[in-house]
Amino acid sequence: MTRTKVKLTKYEATKGGKTYAYWLLRWYDGHGIRRSKSIGRAGDDGLSRRQAELERARQEEKVNANRAVRDAVEIPTFNQFLERYCVIRKPEVRPGTLDMHRRTGKYLKEFFGKGFRLDAITKARARDFRAALADDQLSTRFELAACTVNQHIRNARKIFAVAIEEELLMVNPFDRLAGANPPPKAWHEVTDSELGKLLLVARSDWQLLLSLAFWAGLRRGEAFNLRWSEVDWQRHRLTIIANEEWQPKDKDCRTVPVVLELYRMLLEVFE
Repeated sequence: MTRTKVKLTKYEATKGGKTYAYWLLRWYDGHGIRRSKSIGRAGDDGLSRRQAELERARQEEKVNANRAVRDAVEIPTFNQFLERYCVIRKPEVRPGTLDMHRRTGKYLKEFFGKGFRLDAITKARARDFRAALADDQLSTRFELAACTVNQHIRNARKIFAVAIEEELLMVNPFDRLAGANPPPKAWHEVTDSELGKLLLVARSDWQLLLSLAFWAGLRRGEAFNLRWSEVDWQRHRLTIIANEEWQPKDKDCRTVPVVLELYRMLLEVFE
């Protein structure tokens, strides 16, 4: 381990129209963050340079002793922590969200190499990672849009935030790194006529999926996890409710009316 150097400097400050000199200690901690500490006035009414130098030496020994203790703690590799992260976050987030976090972890491992320690990433290297994502330097399937790059950075920030909560890290290298979300784009409202043309050329399973999305406003995951027991044939309703393998995005149960076109399609598939 390289020893941390603590530097002694003198600075001046004005109070009540008078200028006073102070001694200041400066150093960089193990995460590359600049630290400082004022140790008192300089001059006849304060510390002499010799006294200030003794304080500097004491602070340097203290900083390096604390760093040695911290570095002696067994910090897991990123891959080890990512496996634990996915286990503890599984009950808290949707499967699709967790898959995106795994993909972010894949890109992190590709950029920083296999087996790197969780505390090996500095803020500067985190910026390098974002630049590599934006410049299509990693094995993404296609060039990533700016909003997708920012999403991966937000995922990384959350992963490292959990490491801080578990007292494995002191600083999150991805903090305040993601840019702002892009402005919303105009949406095209699909008409009944356009849907009809689409259903004519779609497979039967896609016909039902598209119909549930169009006429009932179901999300993809809600349509995939809809069960026949949740269709009320008498009152023309269907219920979106969690089961032992899946839960809705908002985690709330809701009832959706079934229009005549969707009712006919559901009945046809059921029969």
